[in-house]
Amino acid sequence: MVHSSVYSALERALPEDNLAYPVLVTINSGSDTTFASGFFLNTAKSVYFVTARHVLYDPQGKLRAVPVELISHAKKFDDVGKTRLLLDIPSLTIGGSIVSQPTHDVAVIKIASAEPGNGSRKLRTINGVVVLESAMEHAIVGVALQSTKTIKDVLVSNQVFVFGYPKSIGITTEPQIDPLRPLLKTGIVSGINHATQRIILDCAIYPGNSGGPVVEVTNEPSKKVFNVIGLVSQFIPFVQVWENKTFHSVNTEINNSGYAVVEPMDFVFSLLPPEELIVDGAESTPPNVTK
Repeated sequence: MVHSSVYSALERALPEDNLAYPVLVTINSGSDTTFASGFFLNTAKSVYFVTARHVLYDPQGKLRAVPVELISHAKKFDDVGKTRLLLDIPSLTIGGSIVSQPTHDVAVIKIASAEPGNGSRKLRTINGVVVLESAMEHAIVGVALQSTKTIKDVLVSNQVFVFGYPKSIGITTEPQIDPLRPLLKTGIVSGINHATQRIILDCAIYPGNSGGPVVEVTNEPSKKVFNVIGLVSQFIPFVQVWENKTFHSVNTEINNSGYAVVEPMDFVFSLLPPEELIVDGAESTPPNVTK
């Protein structure tokens, strides 16, 4: 259904626009602030925001009715410009713009509609989305349908890049990372769980990575092809149980195994109207956003 995008690497291991895929998600409930990741997806008629379901919903499955701020960066990696969007969750809920998978960790929010104009796509944000700040060029860098891949085409052993904002790492009193810039990790596709329809990566992820895009690199004879294959869902724990038989006590220790679970793009596509999944005529370049 979806074709690959091709990039001739000159210096970076990844196309420069891929570095602008990750979106920082900030959810402020008043008493607590949660950070996560996500990305924009450009379809034939709209732009959607994609993230993990557990980012927007509480453990009981109820949508968190609090403002959500999104920060994304310009296409050029060294550009300091950024775009900030504020999502009014109650308004978007009333408008039916938020949908999620009941059995997979995937949620999608429609944020803008495409409008034709002067040979390029112009986007108008929908009710419930406020543009707080806009980058000068290519306000939103989204993943084109042509640059995605479904689970049946994912190749075990291929290299992957994981993007996101793991703001849970480091020491807060001694800042080591820029909290407004994404970090990359690399690993491989370790396996595919066909029973659950999920992808397994040999790549450690941490709180804050949830919802971030995963790019697979396919080595073809004369080029490399880069495709988003899904979004980060959770890390796989390594569990050890220690038992003290003398004092009848049990201690369970949970560590990060270094493996991660990825929800494939199939479950993102399943939440979108069929007419949105048209590849021919879909804009593959990052569109601008207008209020």
